[in-house]
Amino acid sequence: MQEKELIEKSKTESRAYGELYKKYANRVFNFFMRRVGGNKDVAQDLTQETFTRAFMHRRRFVEKGYPYGAYLFTIARRLLINQYKKKSPVFVDDTSQFASTGQSPEDLYFRREIWQAIRNMREIDRQVLMYKYQQGYSVREISERIGRSENAVKLILSRARKKLKMLSGLSD
Repeated sequence: MQEKELIEKSKTESRAYGELYKKYANRVFNFFMRRVGGNKDVAQDLTQETFTRAFMHRRRFVEKGYPYGAYLFTIARRLLINQYKKKSPVFVDDTSQFASTGQSPEDLYFRREIWQAIRNMREIDRQVLMYKYQQGYSVREISERIGRSENAVKLILSRARKKLKMLSGLSD
């Protein structure tokens, strides 16, 4: 059965939607795995939420000449953005951690300003900065995780640092 026919059939028969799920589930899951640092539980939850939302709105879906996967990845990207907006690094707001290391309140304020600036950046910039500086990944490891070349990662890092410098008010 052609994808268009399957989509139309799934609007009235929920079992037909299972075929669309089978076709795209692994691709959506892998999309999330690359972007959530290999956290399988989060990737599974986001994959499930993607298909739940698509299923709930399947009757409103209008075919526009793109594969159904494009629609699913639009939902997936929006869910991922929301996931990043919800999650902030735990250590940023945990002042007891800084107290135990002997850092001053100025250091704490400085770190909070930086992380606030990072939260206001584009998803890819934020993701690459987090991989590099929070999780300590090399450029090669980041490249593998986000599916971009090492040169692209270096460029993203360079631009993200400049944006961070501007957004947080840092100077040389």
